[in-house]
Amino acid sequence: MLIEVEKLATEGNIDYIIIESTGISEPAPVAQIFSYIDEELGIDLIRFCQLDTMVTIVDANRFWHDFRSGDSLLDRKEALGGR
Repeated sequence: MLIEVEKLATEGNIDYIIIESTGISEPAPVAQIFSYIDEELGIDLIRFCQLDTMVTIVDANRFWHDFRSGDSLLDRKEALGGR
């Protein structure tokens, strides 16, 4: 994703990029891409773009049940696509 965002950002004719990640991914790694510098590839997105807004959608029917459980996604194996 880092390479693709850089390609879009350096074209210069794009005002916004919307990224839709999978339903089981954590938002933090997606956000960190915008402050990560890949010295090997020479990619520094801070020069071209900034993270403006993140929107997270939750399953309202299960939110409190999942929140109170204290389990992480890995504990529940949801990060691996199980359930």
